Amino acid sequence: MSEVKKNREEYNLLKRVYRKVGKAMLDYQLIQPDDAIMVGLSGGKDSLALVDILANRRAKIPFDFKLIAAHIGIEEIGYEVDLNFLQQFCDERGVEFIIRSAELSEENKKRKDKNTCFVCSWNRRKALFELAQEMGCTKLALGHHMDDAVHTLLMNMVFQGSISSMPATLKMFEGKMKIIRPMLTLTEQELKDFVAYRGYGHCTLKNCPHEKSSNRNDMKQIVELMEKLNPNVRHSIFGAMTNLQTDYLPFKEAP
Repeated sequence: MSEVKKNREEYNLLKRVYRKVGKAMLDYQLIQPDDAIMVGLSGGKDSLALVDILANRRAKIPFDFKLIAAHIGIEEIGYEVDLNFLQQFCDERGVEFIIRSAELSEENKKRKDKNTCFVCSWNRRKALFELAQEMGCTKLALGHHMDDAVHTLLMNMVFQGSISSMPATLKMFEGKMKIIRPMLTLTEQELKDFVAYRGYGHCTLKNCPHEKSSNRNDMKQIVELMEKLNPNVRHSIFGAMTNLQTDYLPFKEAP
């Protein structure tokens, strides 16, 4: 590939990523002037990209907002991450970085009906909410992308018998806190390409002993199989969540 073509493709990638995130921010009113936003920074590519993109958007949009990145560690899980890298990453982007640790409750440890990933995620999310409240943040930004939303929809259909997934914004605690997902319209591949171009996609940033053994990983493999039937399957399933044909669904209620 020629250098000119490579540079053009990289420019188009950045333009597409920033445009999609900017459109999501506008369409769903994710960020308002003077917002105080906490980003859950796990150390994986998705959360790193979210910090990177939001720091970029903060410098470009015509109003300011507070941005804090927070890493929650849970010692019982054996989760490893390069905290020095995360600190440097945030410093370079002018983003405050906070490290906290949390413990699994005895009740959660005894729950056999939930897998390790669910229990860990629940406890980390709880700690993030508490820290956000402590720091005066009213929004918690999470690094979920389109593939995450598609996998969640399929898992809920298969295991819970419900049609539900990840909304771009979700009110919590009677509206006192909001979860926002600015990267929800980006595919995982777009994010992989983005972090590779930005120069941190090759780093071994985190290691979780359980991330390959979850139902989410199984759903990822199923979507990859479906992709052989339809290369645009992710966009089709994602779009289906806003295209419900209720007249053709077998509701239990009589008409």
